[in-house]
Amino acid sequence: MLTSFYTALSGINANSQAINVIGNNLANINTTAYKGSRANFAELLGGVSYGADGNPIQLGLGTISAGVSPLFTQGSIQATGRPTDVAISGNGFFVLSTGSG
Repeated sequence: MLTSFYTALSGINANSQAINVIGNNLANINTTAYKGSRANFAELLGGVSYGADGNPIQLGLGTISAGVSPLFTQGSIQATGRPTDVAISGNGFFVLSTGSG
């Protein structure tokens, strides 16, 4: 009984994390150069038992948020008419440095 409650609660907690990530993506949708994120999940396994036929059965204990990954997808490039504005089309990052490093 308690295990089934924990399984349901772990799903609610993981879903809450996913909603937080989505909310952050939406809040920053118009921010220049913002890269969105994606919530990752992992299954919690409690152990292995064996069925009547002798085959192993993995017992699940729910899910957990396994972190947040940034999405490095290509955004749209828009012409600004200013010669100091630059963009990268494809894979890559701008490397910035200060005067001393």
